[in-house]
Amino acid sequence: MRNDNLRAFFDPANIAVVGASAETTRAGGRVLAALAAAGYPGKIYPVHPTQTEINGLTCHASVGAIPDKVDLAVLCVPADRVPDVMRQCGAAGVKGAVVFADGFRDPVLKAAFDAALVDAKAASGLRVIGPNTVGIRNSHSRAYPTFSSAAESSPMPGPVATIAQSGGLSGVYGVTSLRRRGLGPYCVIDTGNEFDVDISELVDYVADEPGVTVISIIVEGARDGRRMMAAVRRARANGKAVVFLKTGRSSAALDQVATHTGALVGSAAMFDAAMRAAGAVVAQDEGELLDAVTLHAFGKVPKGRRLGAVSPSGGYAILTLDAVERYGMTMPAPTIDPTPEQRAEVKLGVFGNPFDMSSTISAGPRGLETSLLWMASQPNVDAILLWQAAILDTPAAQPRVLAALTEMVKHTDKPVFCCGLSTPEIQAKLREIGVLWFDEPTRLVRALSVVAPEAPPAPPPAPAKHGADHRKVVSGAAARAALTGVPHVASVTVADAAGALRAMAELGVDEVILKVESERIAHKTELGLVSSPLAAHEIEAEVARLTAIRATTEDPTAPLILQPFVKGTELALGAFTDPVFGPCVMAALGGIFLEVMRDTVFAPAPVTADEARSMILRLKAAAVLQGARGRPPADIGAASHALAALSRFIADNGDRYAEIDVNPLIVRPDGQGAVAVDAVLVEQG
Repeated sequence: MRNDNLRAFFDPANIAVVGASAETTRAGGRVLAALAAAGYPGKIYPVHPTQTEINGLTCHASVGAIPDKVDLAVLCVPADRVPDVMRQCGAAGVKGAVVFADGFRDPVLKAAFDAALVDAKAASGLRVIGPNTVGIRNSHSRAYPTFSSAAESSPMPGPVATIAQSGGLSGVYGVTSLRRRGLGPYCVIDTGNEFDVDISELVDYVADEPGVTVISIIVEGARDGRRMMAAVRRARANGKAVVFLKTGRSSAALDQVATHTGALVGSAAMFDAAMRAAGAVVAQDEGELLDAVTLHAFGKVPKGRRLGAVSPSGGYAILTLDAVERYGMTMPAPTIDPTPEQRAEVKLGVFGNPFDMSSTISAGPRGLETSLLWMASQPNVDAILLWQAAILDTPAAQPRVLAALTEMVKHTDKPVFCCGLSTPEIQAKLREIGVLWFDEPTRLVRALSVVAPEAPPAPPPAPAKHGADHRKVVSGAAARAALTGVPHVASVTVADAAGALRAMAELGVDEVILKVESERIAHKTELGLVSSPLAAHEIEAEVARLTAIRATTEDPTAPLILQPFVKGTELALGAFTDPVFGPCVMAALGGIFLEVMRDTVFAPAPVTADEARSMILRLKAAAVLQGARGRPPADIGAASHALAALSRFIADNGDRYAEIDVNPLIVRPDGQGAVAVDAVLVEQG
């Protein structure tokens, strides 16, 4: 059940505008203009200490002087006045306040704001959106407490709730860009610096709004990633589609994010993994966000990733095939042959997928209808794409194409899309009959790949490593003892060559690895302190070599360890404490390829063995594990259990350990298990 103390922001019975003005160049004037343009039906109370009337509305000297109980106050005053006005709101029983002012990076002003918020909450339960926000636009209640220029035109109600930490982005991608696609907002909220109400609370609230079908989330960072995941899960459970975009992915952008919202940023890869796990559609940029929102809002999400294309152009067919391969979609061969009548109606057409019908004009009187209906009849196709080049940019062919698409839509429940050049009027007519228009086929295929089920996520970059020089590093026997749930290769401490030969015989193996094991020595491989696989006759010389090198290091008495040489596929498992999502785990292609290939997947911890298996199978290297090119299939089940065990360990011990590396985890052939060769634990600083 949602927390209804946010109702004042969504459906206020009345609104007080503190710092009201008749001048639309001032924030207080713009808010009054926005409320008037939206046709807000509730009472509006301008507040100004010296004015008696503004725009025909009676003005009050303070919030406390208003005769009614106020639902929502909009604070259009400078930052230094905000704390005092917030206390006045608390004393007057106001339930919600929107704070426009910036400037609270100043520690004195920030402390004053926080203290006033505590007092106001104690007095009336006041909740605050902002500061540094452009406000709220709600086409359902027509409450527009905002100074955004996007509020100047009349509202166009729709099913999309856009919640963002940037007023500029919320206005463009929650209002203006949607309008161009024939969509309107249910509400648009800019959360600003989130000193009180944050995105997670707002998502949780709109999850219960019956008029919302799609929630669009644009974040720079978050303070509590788990709470955001919970809100997204509840929205999904209530049948809402959720589309998520994390901005601030580049290293240069991170500094800007820190100064813009002050939120904890965290890894973009971790945000993507967590939101995907919670059930959101994850966009990588604003184009994907808008396309995904559009497809969900119009109910045009295909049930699978199989596309069928009809084209009068071989060039379009090639573009489509290129895009299908690039974005992980498929174009299966048709399973139903055309009838003689269909062949006669499309005489020059090549019945296949893509279906080249030669020309819309020369295909015959019913060539276009026949081509579309034949493609829609294929049981192994989930969506239909029609390429029309520039023919719909001119009036002559428009009636014919519209008629063909109208007939087709009546005979299929599969989503239908059209690509090429057209006019806004034609695009609007197509939307009316249930067909969405995209200018380019590549963009359409990309958009469908984002929303279609079972989309393989793009491999995110490995999480940034924090300098651990000042923290204790646990490795070797101590690390193996700590990670009891993760299976480790047998490790025997040996003093000399004779001891190594005895250990090799006792283990019953033909090849072993020798290494110097020390928490004080970093980069053992680079220093030559790890051997290659050794047969028995090579042991004596290798012990002498390792002993000589060890004597030159900062730990000349470090133990010499013997391990059986285990053959298999190398994975790397990792665990870390993310600043936003807390304990998390990673799986990657292992060994030296971890840094080179960056084939990685992430998830909040803990994960079940089934969830761990799904993570591993999302790796690009999954085909190698499954037995590509004649290789024996690897024991993915054993690797999954090892990853799940590591996830439980970091979930239980995240307060103690900042990072854990298990690299490599050798995954033997199916049924033979998986073992960790090396493990390193970095304690929290």
